[in-house]
Amino acid sequence: LLYIALFGLIFATLIGFFLFLFQQHLNQNKNIKLYRNVQYLSEHFAESSNDYKVIDKENSDLEIESGKITLRNAEKNKTLIYYVENNSLYVNRNNSINSITVPGIRVEKFLLTPIMNSDDEIIGVEINTTLDNGIVKENIKYTYLSYEI
Repeated sequence: LLYIALFGLIFATLIGFFLFLFQQHLNQNKNIKLYRNVQYLSEHFAESSNDYKVIDKENSDLEIESGKITLRNAEKNKTLIYYVENNSLYVNRNNSINSITVPGIRVEKFLLTPIMNSDDEIIGVEINTTLDNGIVKENIKYTYLSYEI
């Protein structure tokens, strides 16, 4: 009876240890997904700032936690809109809508702060985005400067 109890104790300890390792593995995968999404968003913001140089302030919602920014390429008559819906970040590129956050990642904040010149004209926007995977929150800051007003 003593050997059975000792075996049960060791077996329960091993099961607990393997469950702990499995949970750590799942958490690590969530963190990897979050950091990859952070990298992707940073690259997406950088690429779009090369192609879309005009900030459309009339069709943008600036200085709110779930903002929206509309960018234009005047030469090619193209539009790019970033916005948050259901805790996901979406991009609308000429009426083609895609989520640019992966499932399991929540957008907690998409704050767009205008950068003004001395004439009170918007010359850029600071994009402050917070992503959450349920374990870790990661913040992305990107400064978008308009080449035309």
